[in-house]
Amino acid sequence: KHSSVDLWTERLEDSCEKPDEHPTPLSKQQLEQLVRSLILVEQSQEPRILAPEIKVLQEDLQLKKANVYRSIPYSRFGSNRDAHCYRKAFPYLLAFKVSCQEWGQVLLRRKEWDAVLEHSLMAWLYT
Repeated sequence: KHSSVDLWTERLEDSCEKPDEHPTPLSKQQLEQLVRSLILVEQSQEPRILAPEIKVLQEDLQLKKANVYRSIPYSRFGSNRDAHCYRKAFPYLLAFKVSCQEWGQVLLRRKEWDAVLEHSLMAWLYT
């Protein structure tokens, strides 16, 4: 018997594109450029100006992260790391994961490389 979350996950996985089984590796120049970009983003002291799209995605990630934490029951007497708490948080964790993957795919399809990098780093910081 499948729960609604399982059915939803299966439908989502069926509708998503499967990644290439043999993706083409980055050239040495592409890899160097990627590393330089990551270093520059992390070392930049000035506040980054986010595109309006990225600001919306950031707000979405913040909301989903807050939902995960709100879903975890609080008790002075029990653990907040047991199976019961995980079951409560699981749908929100799944929503966070799916949101990251879907928006990443959208940005990749549009070939907005800077936005992809910014979104990935932002999602990584929220985990």
